[in-house]
Amino acid sequence: MSQASPTIAITDIPTSATYGGSFTVTYGYSGNGSPSETVSSSTPGVCTVSGNTVSYVGGGTCTLTASASATADYGAVTGGAQSFGVGTVTPVITWASPAPISDGTALSATQLDATANVPGTFVYTPALGTVLGPGTQTLSVAFTPTNTTDYSSASATTILTVNPPPPPCPVY
Repeated sequence: MSQASPTIAITDIPTSATYGGSFTVTYGYSGNGSPSETVSSSTPGVCTVSGNTVSYVGGGTCTLTASASATADYGAVTGGAQSFGVGTVTPVITWASPAPISDGTALSATQLDATANVPGTFVYTPALGTVLGPGTQTLSVAFTPTNTTDYSSASATTILTVNPPPPPCPVY
C-alpha cells in the first residue's frame, strides 16, 4: 500500500519583523502520526534557523520552508517557500539640550554633540561654526548609520538658548 501525500506549512509567519528579533515556528501538518518537523531558511543573510527558532539577522526578505518526515501512513513532505519582510531598526539618538551660549558665539562640538547607539555619520543644521542670533534656537541632526542594510536613518532636534548681548556700559 502506498503512503498518502500530506501537506505542511508554517502557520505563524509574522506580519511584522525587525532585525534583531526572532519567533518560534509552529506547523500546520495534514497527516497523522508524529513526523519530525523542521524548518530551513534559504536567506541566511536575513534569517537563520536553530531548532524551531527563526532569528532575524539582517533586513530584507526572509524565505522559510517547512518539511516533515514520513510516518507509517504518510510520505515525507516539503512545503512551499513562505516569505516575509524583515525591517530595519531605527537607531537611538541621544542629544541633551546644551547649556546656553552668549550672542556672537559660534556653534561648536560642545553644542553639536549627539550620539547614536550604532556607528554612523551626523549632519547638523545649522552647521558647526554658525553664529546664531539671540533667543531660543532649534538645532537639528540627520543621522545615517554605517550599516544601512539593518538600520534606518534617524533624526533629532534639541533647543539651544542664545543669550542676548549685555547692555552697553554707560559713558560718563
